[in-house]
Amino acid sequence: MVAVSVIMPLYNSEKFMKGAIQSVLEQTYTDFELVLVDDCSKDATLDLARTFSLRDSRVKVLALQINGGSGSARNAGINIARGRFIAFLDSDDRWDNVKLDVQLRAMNAKRATLSYTDYNVCDDEGEEKFTFISPETIDYVSMAKRPSIGCSTAIYDSRALGKRYFPSIRKSEDFALWLSILRDIGIAYKCGETLTHYTARSDSVSSNKLRSAQYTWRVYRELEKLPFHTALIYFAHYVCGNIIKRIAGRRLGI
Repeated sequence: MVAVSVIMPLYNSEKFMKGAIQSVLEQTYTDFELVLVDDCSKDATLDLARTFSLRDSRVKVLALQINGGSGSARNAGINIARGRFIAFLDSDDRWDNVKLDVQLRAMNAKRATLSYTDYNVCDDEGEEKFTFISPETIDYVSMAKRPSIGCSTAIYDSRALGKRYFPSIRKSEDFALWLSILRDIGIAYKCGETLTHYTARSDSVSSNKLRSAQYTWRVYRELEKLPFHTALIYFAHYVCGNIIKRIAGRRLGI
């Protein structure tokens, strides 16, 4: 049994996964396992993941036989996780080395079941463009209107919640999970300042934004089963927030 299971999905990640993995292995808090889940990569990702597992016994590697997307890969990692706390880190993001230490201390102090931190938004070269400042607390309604929990910042307590899994959709699956948890617990807490570095990749195109919006609507209506008028209000807030972020991103060159 370990305190924390860090779940990292991998897909054709050989070019950038080293930094993400190293940022976990260099944590000042050491009672963790890192579960690397390869989602049928076509490059050297799986071989590289296995190299890390040979160097450090805390690294576990799971190779999937069918590509199911990042949510499915995270679920496979959650399924074999042995930790009380379940944390997530995408393979092109990074943590500060005190992330787990600071966040878990704050979770214990606040008795938080779900927590998150602020994060820096970086370009492909790792240059920091701006810092996303999250609210101190997030409830169901505020989350539905403005998704404010970065997946690579989140930790939940499986002792309090049981293991919670991502729904079987290709996009917005993390948004759906946080809503599902918040529906049950009421409030999530910010447990740390800027401890995560998120990469806004340049290969994200406008069509992906449209697909994300479509999946967000599906979350409201199909998964959360919200009435049409309620979903429409939340969706309007979501779209306005995305327009503002898009304008700001263009000005910052990301």
